[in-house]
Amino acid sequence: MSEHKRLPILSLLALAIWVIGVSWSARTWRQLGEAQARWGERRAQLAVMRGLAEEDAAYGAAQAQARAMCSGTADLLTPMLALCPPAMRADESRERVEPLGDGWAWRVRELVFEDVPIDAAMGLVDDAERLSTPWRLRGCEIRASAHTAGNGQITLALGTLQPAP
Repeated sequence: MSEHKRLPILSLLALAIWVIGVSWSARTWRQLGEAQARWGERRAQLAVMRGLAEEDAAYGAAQAQARAMCSGTADLLTPMLALCPPAMRADESRERVEPLGDGWAWRVRELVFEDVPIDAAMGLVDDAERLSTPWRLRGCEIRASAHTAGNGQITLALGTLQPAP
């Protein structure tokens, strides 16, 4: 083939390659825009996930701190009971656990005092509050004595938050 005949074929071939290159570049440019949009969405999702991970870590740390604070709360009832005057000792003690969910429960101890001075019981509650133990008064029931004025049966319900058993 002569060079004059090859020149138009080579020109057409170069033109075809140029058209393919331009169309490929346009396609790549469009895909780049779509990819940038996806990357932006993924960066936003990653930021949300990092925020959730930080919240989860803070929640875990708070849970661990709360569990550490509430461990051994049963032992803290003993100093409260030591405040009782000699004439006032608990005749009966009942304990129950009320589940709250999420790994926590209320531990309630009911103390029954028979035929005791009512004013001494209220002093006990005041003294117990000053100890700042995790045990709090959840209920108080007073029944007057038929035999002695100023005395009666007192039921104190003390509760504390603790990890569920």
